[in-house]
Amino acid sequence: MAITAAQVKELREKTGAGIMDAKKALTETDGDMEKAMEFLRQKGIASADKKMSRIAAEGLVASYIEDGVGAMIEVNCETDFVAKNPEFKELTENLAKQVVKANPADVDALLASTCPCCNMKVEDKIKEKIAKIGEKITVRRFIRIEGCPATYIHNGKIGVLMNTDKADEAVQKDVCLHIASAAPEFVSRNEIPQDVINEETRIEKSLKAELTNSWLKNVLLNNRSSRTLMLQSQTTSTVTSLSNHSLVGYWAKVWKRETTTSQKKLLTK
Repeated sequence: MAITAAQVKELREKTGAGIMDAKKALTETDGDMEKAMEFLRQKGIASADKKMSRIAAEGLVASYIEDGVGAMIEVNCETDFVAKNPEFKELTENLAKQVVKANPADVDALLASTCPCCNMKVEDKIKEKIAKIGEKITVRRFIRIEGCPATYIHNGKIGVLMNTDKADEAVQKDVCLHIASAAPEFVSRNEIPQDVINEETRIEKSLKAELTNSWLKNVLLNNRSSRTLMLQSQTTSTVTSLSNHSLVGYWAKVWKRETTTSQKKLLTK
């Protein structure tokens, strides 16, 4: 059967495949569009499996909130170029939505779940994107919370997902921005381990011994540990004391997408 340019164009528009790949798929399936799409999908899965040994050190953080449920996810790729790709960004955002709706127990459960939009397993959908984009793509981690969630994502590299005991949009937004900027390690003094307190005390004493000006001592050393480590002792970008807000029992997580990804766990309840 002769394959026309219009058929090749239609298949390319539906799958994003290259000209030669689209033509070969149509030739192998005698021009059957559905079978050609399946052919390309299977070829893409095989190609994706070969890429899984590569290192994926770049990526994005995305979040999604709906009906009192929030999720944040980190998806990795190989290069910063792909991390900026609109298709990769859309995939990451859709995966965050899938976490909210499917409530998977872990990454494996997420990959095994079925996407309601395309009726495909998430794992197969990712492999389809790998074949199209040409880089290894992996889901590194995610978190899902229920209650009064709030979120802030900074350029896809820093993500905050916070849960409070009651909804207060203005305060939640302010606190999320502050957490992303300051990355406090604990919510209150009660959460700071004794070994951390001991180390901070040792540093304070060392600095105090080096300072001779009494005014500088008071300014630089007053509650140094709590000011740098505790969220409730810090101030937001609007110079509002967080300790004045009755945000008792909230939980937050900060993820920073860098060469070595760091994670700050503030409070788990």
